[in-house]
Amino acid sequence: MSIISDYFIQKAKIELEENEIRKKESIMLFENWLKNHSFIKYQNPDLIHLLMFLRTKKYRMDKVFESFEKALIYTKSISKYSNLTDEELKELLVNCMKFFYVLKDRSENGERILIAKMSEMEALSFSLMEIVKYFNIMISALLLEEETQIAGVILIFDYTNATWNLFKKISLIEFAQYLSNVKFFAVRIKKIVLIDFPTLAIRVLEVVQKVLSEKLKQRIITVKDLVELKKIINVSELSMDNKEFFLNFDEQIVKAYHMFSKIEIDFDKLKKFETIGSFRILEID
Repeated sequence: MSIISDYFIQKAKIELEENEIRKKESIMLFENWLKNHSFIKYQNPDLIHLLMFLRTKKYRMDKVFESFEKALIYTKSISKYSNLTDEELKELLVNCMKFFYVLKDRSENGERILIAKMSEMEALSFSLMEIVKYFNIMISALLLEEETQIAGVILIFDYTNATWNLFKKISLIEFAQYLSNVKFFAVRIKKIVLIDFPTLAIRVLEVVQKVLSEKLKQRIITVKDLVELKKIINVSELSMDNKEFFLNFDEQIVKAYHMFSKIEIDFDKLKKFETIGSFRILEID
């Protein structure tokens, strides 16, 4: 575990009601829940991984358990994650850098800033689900930093020079399914900024609005250009062209993948469970 500065300790105390006693007790509850889980097998769980969910859901254990289970089921169901080598993961990072990058500097409130250049994504032959895979691994790698778990992330999607061809790659059904599961992911999304979003693609934005939570809808901001963006986000260097990742991000990508890949789901057992509302009944001793 890393050493957190006083600024982030205080931020966690105020925003997440976190303290050492609550953190320790919640981790013990989480570990016991996993130990007795009927269809999830997670031996020697990584504390940093558990803290991702505890902090995202502000230590509300029912929400923590629900989010962990649903995020894991969704990701394991749709993503071709299994049996990737470290070399393949680093190649994945190279692909990510073609359209995603992370600013070295945080915002004035401590958030990490992830930028997607949509016009460059348009020129590549990736499917929507491949892009989702890259995006999820990048977010998981960012969340290995406790400061980012606490402060959250800002997502910037730059549509400058993007054309309608970009949206032809998107299956609205798949996209809606993905977005409906975003609320279960272990990440505090503080802002979603759309730069120069095309008027012709308003249908895509309508799909987004329908499936996101009210809180997340209110965090979507549209701006015309970089000048307007800089009025919203105060960071020492905000460039749409600087693609240099912050130090050791490639190592974090590999670590995040290995952390995820050691979790197993028995999908045969999963099928036997009833569902009430939005949460699955778990047989826990």
